[in-house]
Amino acid sequence: MTIRRSLANPRHEVWVAEQNGVAGELAGALFLRRKGRTLRLHSLAVHPDRQGGGIGRRLLDIAFRRVAETGADRMVLEADASRPQLVAWYERHGFRKLRRLPGYYGEGRDAWRLECRPSGFSVP
Repeated sequence: MTIRRSLANPRHEVWVAEQNGVAGELAGALFLRRKGRTLRLHSLAVHPDRQGGGIGRRLLDIAFRRVAETGADRMVLEADASRPQLVAWYERHGFRKLRRLPGYYGEGRDAWRLECRPSGFSVP
């Protein structure tokens, strides 16, 4: 998925976090896609120099808020199974593992499909 394509699609949303509030200095980004009553968190990324400062949590809060605002009944995502800290971060924020997806990121690179339902999180 490209940013240009996402911006042109009414079912896609792109949110950005700027570094120190400076326009053009990207600290993080969130890509969401609505399909029916599901909101898919396609990507949540934080610049390596800014990780650990709460930017990821704030972007995830936006995603949770969008679930409520759009009337979705769940949010799903895929997370790299070789990054247990990442999977645990999502679990701490209300997600649960649904199933392992062999080869999702290429041969030998599995993912976990995770899901969160509105009862699993609080909307900020």
